Amino acid sequence: MTEAIASAPRPTEISFTVRGNPVSQNQAWTIITWKPKAGSSAEPHASMKLTSEGLEFKVAVARIAGLVRPPDWDRDNEYIVDCVHYFDTRRPDHDGPGKLIFDAMADFEIEVRGKTQSFVGLYKNDRQVWRSSQQKELDPENPRTEITVRLRRPWQPVQRELLR
Repeated sequence: MTEAIASAPRPTEISFTVRGNPVSQNQAWTIITWKPKAGSSAEPHASMKLTSEGLEFKVAVARIAGLVRPPDWDRDNEYIVDCVHYFDTRRPDHDGPGKLIFDAMADFEIEVRGKTQSFVGLYKNDRQVWRSSQQKELDPENPRTEITVRLRRPWQPVQRELLR
């Protein structure tokens, strides 16, 4: 006698909204200069550092993504990400917030108020994003970013899950 097991389909798309003005690359990063210690032969060099505004936006995106991620979400897939940025002015570039958002939806650790926080994203690394779109809209009363993440490849159950 065989037994049939019904299961609900796994999610293939997640959509969510991040309230507030989207943070662009220019607002998210600042250049810092590292000066060598006195007497060292090392040369000064520059590096990029996340601003407090960039940090707050990245953490907000990561927290919301973590809340909406279903337990059975396929984190090993490839992804298509669509973002609609609703700014409070016409000034920002349409693609400014993109990189920060893609990074925020991946796994990362970050120092916040002296403590290291770990975030588990919708995917392990933003290299898994194969296609994306970004659109700019104007909404002075309700600035936000609407994000949709879709699986690029259909989910395929592994054999052991079928045999349970």
